[in-house]
Amino acid sequence: MLYVTLAVCAVLATLLVYRYDLYEREPWYMVLIAVALGALAMFALSEIESWTIIHVMGQVTPVTIAIVASTHEEATRLLIVVLIAVVATKQFNDPIDGLVYGSLVGLGMAATESVYVLGELPDGILVLPPSELVRLLGHL
Repeated sequence: MLYVTLAVCAVLATLLVYRYDLYEREPWYMVLIAVALGALAMFALSEIESWTIIHVMGQVTPVTIAIVASTHEEATRLLIVVLIAVVATKQFNDPIDGLVYGSLVGLGMAATESVYVLGELPDGILVLPPSELVRLLGHL
């Protein structure tokens, strides 16, 4: 039930982003590609971020985690949006596309992160923690 609730929240967040695409709306397959690229990026980033925290920052604290997560995740999101702009130039054609694709990539990243966090919860929790909704909307 937790994952179903998470999926519903992610779909609603996607619709929120899609609503603000006031010019030429992005095709559904580009929406899915952007979310999937963000989700796939988080698998690689989890190891890279852990390595950076331990070997570069030297200590695991909330501050070092926040610094590494924000720099690595935002840089990756930017690179993915640039990749989409270069590869799918026909779809990347109006002023808001960068924000739309960046939000969708962030949503994919957040969903992957949430699946990991929910997997760490004790058994028997049936209600999606409010922090997961904040994670989804915060990554937008």
